[in-house]
Amino acid sequence: MSIKCLMIGNPNSISGWSKQCENHALALDCVGVDIVVRHINLLNNTNPDLSPRILELEQRTCNQPDTVIFNTLPHLYEKQGSARYVGYFMCETSNFIRSGWAAKLNLMDMVIVPNYFVKESCLRSGVRAPI
Repeated sequence: MSIKCLMIGNPNSISGWSKQCENHALALDCVGVDIVVRHINLLNNTNPDLSPRILELEQRTCNQPDTVIFNTLPHLYEKQGSARYVGYFMCETSNFIRSGWAAKLNLMDMVIVPNYFVKESCLRSGVRAPI
């Protein structure tokens, strides 16, 4: 049985964040995850070197995904339906208490961060979702 996954992010833009989003989507596709990508235009630019496979993944339909991955900053997180919701994000601060991000991160069933520093920042800021 294949996992049906919806990834929401900005792989089509030119930034380091966009490149990691593109690479994570391609990695999931490569290992057989049935992934659909939905682009949120956060920057006013377009990556001319975007993998053609990302464009193909954006054309797929996604009915009732098993997992929804938000590969964006937490202020864009929403949760509806019965899918597993995963927030993937990074920050460069020791806490984000005043940002409102913890409330959004706590909506997620799981939060994925790239390193121990960001995990500690989440814990200091009141994130209770599994990290």
